[in-house]
Amino acid sequence: DVAGNAATTAGGADRAVTYDATAPTLTLAQAAGQADPANNSSIQFTLTGSETLDGATITASDFTVTNGGTPTITGTGSTRTITVVASGQGAVTIAPSGTFSVSDVAGNAQGTVGGTDRTVVYDLTAPTLTLQQALAQADPTNGSSIAFTLSANEALDGTTITSSDFTATNGTVSSVTGSGASFTVTVTATGQGAVSVAPSGTFSVNDVAGNAATTAGGTDRTVTFDSVAPTLTLAQAAGQADQTNGSTIQFTLTGSETLDSATIAASDFTVTNGGTPAITGSGSTWTITVTASGEGNVTIAPSAGFSVGDTAGNLTTTAGGTDRTVTYDITAPTLTLAQAAGQADPTNGSSIQFTLSSNEALDGTTIAASDFTVTNGSAVTVTGSGTTGTLTTTATAHGAVTIVPSGAFSIAAIAGNAATT
Repeated sequence: DVAGNAATTAGGADRAVTYDATAPTLTLAQAAGQADPANNSSIQFTLTGSETLDGATITASDFTVTNGGTPTITGTGSTRTITVVASGQGAVTIAPSGTFSVSDVAGNAQGTVGGTDRTVVYDLTAPTLTLQQALAQADPTNGSSIAFTLSANEALDGTTITSSDFTATNGTVSSVTGSGASFTVTVTATGQGAVSVAPSGTFSVNDVAGNAATTAGGTDRTVTFDSVAPTLTLAQAAGQADQTNGSTIQFTLTGSETLDSATIAASDFTVTNGGTPAITGSGSTWTITVTASGEGNVTIAPSAGFSVGDTAGNLTTTAGGTDRTVTYDITAPTLTLAQAAGQADPTNGSSIQFTLSSNEALDGTTIAASDFTVTNGSAVTVTGSGTTGTLTTTATAHGAVTIVPSGAFSIAAIAGNAATT
């Protein structure tokens, strides 16, 4: 001291000063834990420094906000929370302003900031949902696992979609799978027939922002479960003449339900005395047309590889039906016109009978009195069936009563072939 006393020690503890001439490294981004999208209008971002920041240098003017109000700033140390209230639905974005300048406590100012995730979507509208048959779901189907789709106009929160959100008829909801805006609701059929799904009474599905929808659109919510093969009948077509003189002959394949046209082919049939069949039709009825190869019986039967399915995919390898033969006949009948067997000659009875006989059954509608010319007798009456007709005339005077084919004589067999002599 001034009196000359010497001190060899000195007290005091705060003898260090940090020299810092480096500006802090800054990051501006969506806050950890901030939902995105969010249905809360208060949205948070975080400004993080590599060291303690001087709060006095961080103000609302350091930030530019899109679709949000003036930011409020809270926090200490190296982290600040910047809270923005959304102005409307949609993207809320933050960025450094043109005057951005934030300092550390040493006074080093930073004019740039890193960070890329600076947008949060504000969404308070519930999603629009559609529940219906899945796009690739066959209908009808023979598979008991049936898929429906719940689709939305935005991504959904899968944790809010459970089996209890759906009511199934003739089935049970076995699983709900999917992600994003599309989920598959799988129903296991419990019996044959219509399997349908609908939103349950507790239906509530959220988007990822937390907005709940309690209804779902969609109309096609039913799929027919059919695991029973169709019952088939193969027979002569209704209206097909038998015998016939037309070489085109038709048979019919009839199912107990709609058949799958892709499973009906010429190879499913074996034809006797006919060409390869042509197949036409729709629904449960199909016409099988065969061209006769020659006179005689034209027959059809299921082939050894016969296999026809319904639209659900159930295959039948047999077909009922017994009338599968049509006679093709293009030869005119051979006719004989003569005195009837047992007709007395001479006779004192004025009713006189002649017989028209044939080598095959005749079409009675083609036999008329005009087919015959009678001498010394009345016009004939015609009776009979099959191959024999009786022609009865009444004598008009004593003497010979004769009958001959008239100039218009034309009589046909059942197949339609006409004899003129």
